[in-house]
Amino acid sequence: MFRSSDVRRVISLALLGGWPLLARAGDLNPPPGPITSTMKTLSQVEPRTPIGADTTPGGGSVLYRITQPGSYYLTGNISTNLTAVEIAASHVTLDLMGFDIAGAGASDGVRAAEGVENIVVRNGTVRNFGDGIDLSDATNKRIENVTAAGNASFGITAGSGASIVNCTLRNNSFIGVMAQGGAILTNCTAIDNPNIGFFVDGAVVNGCLVTGSPNFGIFSFGESTFSGCSLIGNGQGMFAGTRSVISNCTASSNDLDGIVTSAGSTIIGCTAAGNGGDGFEVAGDCVVLNSNASGNGTAGLTSSRAGIRVNSLGERTRIDGNNITGNVTGIEIQSAGNLVVRNSASGNSMANFMIVVGNTVGPIVNAGNIGTSDRPHANYDY
Repeated sequence: MFRSSDVRRVISLALLGGWPLLARAGDLNPPPGPITSTMKTLSQVEPRTPIGADTTPGGGSVLYRITQPGSYYLTGNISTNLTAVEIAASHVTLDLMGFDIAGAGASDGVRAAEGVENIVVRNGTVRNFGDGIDLSDATNKRIENVTAAGNASFGITAGSGASIVNCTLRNNSFIGVMAQGGAILTNCTAIDNPNIGFFVDGAVVNGCLVTGSPNFGIFSFGESTFSGCSLIGNGQGMFAGTRSVISNCTASSNDLDGIVTSAGSTIIGCTAAGNGGDGFEVAGDCVVLNSNASGNGTAGLTSSRAGIRVNSLGERTRIDGNNITGNVTGIEIQSAGNLVVRNSASGNSMANFMIVVGNTVGPIVNAGNIGTSDRPHANYDY
């Protein structure tokens, strides 16, 4: 904003003949040679290649085929009974631009040819194919901001080493997403997939939600890591294979068990609530630490109804620092050779603690003696 002194200075300079110093015109004589445009070319404005019959022609069972490295984008919706887009070159980014790729129950929406690498698919919907997106034969791939819905087999099958971010898998008949060895799934959602939401092996799964899968919300063969995930209203919330780590996850209102693990797994800081079977079921060489199990065993099952259960294969498992309330059975240990310390249990209808002989168990202190107990490894029954 000009001050009055600024205005006076400008006027004085103009009256003294100094106006050209304030607004000097450029050279009125143009440089020699033809006049050229100063506007950007279309390739500079949009350096990417549109998907189309002239730029990415297909053939046979493929509508469009990408054969050169580069960045490609859709310009509209696609409906086809063929494979919509095949990526047959490495170093390709495909932007769906928010458009919809619709199939006829077979083929693939987007697939990568065997051996290609550095592939990105983003920003759109792929539905009603056999597999929505199949990048299992590529290496170093990323799928982000994609919805895969209504596909007859897999929503997304990514293979090993994939990064899958902010994707939604809905009503895919077999599995929402399948990923193996070193895959990372972040902030993804699986809704109403009629079989399994996530099927993983050796993957890292962060901040994901799975709901409405009648068999398993998440099924993992082994050595996977799960953090901050929610498993709500599935058949079984999660089955985690050998040497898995599960932290800060919630399993609630699943028809059967909340979280079940194979040997050598760790559950830490998790919650299992209102599941029809066990809240947590573990095998041998496992740890269940600082977790909460409440209101489990609601389905009336005779063999699966505890807040925490160490099954008959359990040995050298540690149950430590958990809060177990309102289940049919609180902590149930069905095998010998385990450690049970520093847990608290209350209001479990059959028993707060049901532990076979041959285990190492901290003293069980009842409600009347909790206030005066000085035993650091005690379990509290209140």
